[in-house]
Amino acid sequence: MDVLIIGGTQFVGRHLAEAALEAGHKVTLFNRGKTGPGLYPQAETLVGDRDGERVAGRPEQGVQVIHARDMADWLLKAVDQKLSGAYNLTGRPVKMNDLLDTVVSLTGKNTTVSYVGDELLKVRDIPPVDGVGYWVPAEAEGIMRANVDKVFAAGYTERPLRQSISETLEWLRREGFQSDNLKERIEGRVLSMEKENEILEAFKQQDN
Repeated sequence: MDVLIIGGTQFVGRHLAEAALEAGHKVTLFNRGKTGPGLYPQAETLVGDRDGERVAGRPEQGVQVIHARDMADWLLKAVDQKLSGAYNLTGRPVKMNDLLDTVVSLTGKNTTVSYVGDELLKVRDIPPVDGVGYWVPAEAEGIMRANVDKVFAAGYTERPLRQSISETLEWLRREGFQSDNLKERIEGRVLSMEKENEILEAFKQQDN
């Protein structure tokens, strides 16, 4: 039997690949090629990153982001003006769906974002913020709704969300992904395809 496995190099996918190979099936693995490359030389491996579905928490969740240049500009201004005291230096909250819709639009990927809700992520021990980009459960959402009135009153300005995301993508493509250190940090925070598939399947089962 021909078997296609999304991922197949860690968690459940790894055991599935081993079992299929041991049973004599013709196995093809589709993954990013980052974890366990060459683990199963007897299987065909297709390297890539799928379009399709991506996991998120709640569409209405607040998210606060900041462009590094906006931060730098204000810090220099604060030093020049001899400002003192505590400031929450970040952007005003935007809705998660506005953030992700903008990312999908600018990347040009044919991606559907699946909002699976807090409980499904919590029962699978997905850590807040890093586990699924910027997700925090409702009871902890205060960390994404910091009061920024003071810093804006002190002259901080933020560029539009679309511009921030566009410039960040341009930088990543131009030089960011050339940094091994940055790539390791990103890969360490990206939800594995196996785990993401597991969550998506559980989410779809809820509707059945």
